[in-house]
Amino acid sequence: MKTVFKVLLGLVLLLVVAAVATRWFLSDKLDAYVRDTIVESGSRDLQTGFNVESVSISLRRASAKLEGIRIDNPDGYSDRPVLQVASVLVDFEITTIDDPVLVIEEVTILNPVVNYEINEQGVANLDVLEERIARKSAGASSSQGDRLLIIDRLDFRGGSITARALREPDQELVFDFPVVFMTDLGSPNGASPEQLGQQVSTVLVERVINAAKKAGVESLVETQKERLLERASEKLGEKLDKLIDRD
Repeated sequence: MKTVFKVLLGLVLLLVVAAVATRWFLSDKLDAYVRDTIVESGSRDLQTGFNVESVSISLRRASAKLEGIRIDNPDGYSDRPVLQVASVLVDFEITTIDDPVLVIEEVTILNPVVNYEINEQGVANLDVLEERIARKSAGASSSQGDRLLIIDRLDFRGGSITARALREPDQELVFDFPVVFMTDLGSPNGASPEQLGQQVSTVLVERVINAAKKAGVESLVETQKERLLERASEKLGEKLDKLIDRD
């Protein structure tokens, strides 16, 4: 699940940084530019379909809004999106817009819908995206000039998580996305987006796991493991039979 949170925080960072870098644009051009920047960067990093329906930025009110976020499943999984978010609302401190540490007053993520799938090889779709993000991070050169952030308040509201194994598509679990409210992220000196992602992920993953356990997701995963073992045993038996036939 860490992938989901890193992607969402990455979207927020892209949104604010792109807005700051192009704030001399007219409002309509700024919105389109930032949306295109986010979609291009997200599609490249995740190597899958990525879309944001609209971006609305008001530098006068120091606020921004993304709507209709959708990230497609990697190849080899269902045609459901791995993540959909109704909207992300961001309020940032305008006086810090040119400072080394940008202060974001509030980030509200509304109705995130996560589709967690395990393929026939036992690999989860989010693990695939996590690996792609890790490769991207490893290949990127860090700079001392990277923007640091402080997020005064981060709020997840609503949403749901669906979990299923593709070998048993009818046996899926659906449970509520945990309500999460966090404050003073990156305080007092600021933190990198990666550090913030780890900080948020630690809390969120724990709460998602607890919610998943209550919904019975462990039994789903265990069933998938058992079927994978059965399949491996069958293949081994077939190979042994062939060897016996040769003798």
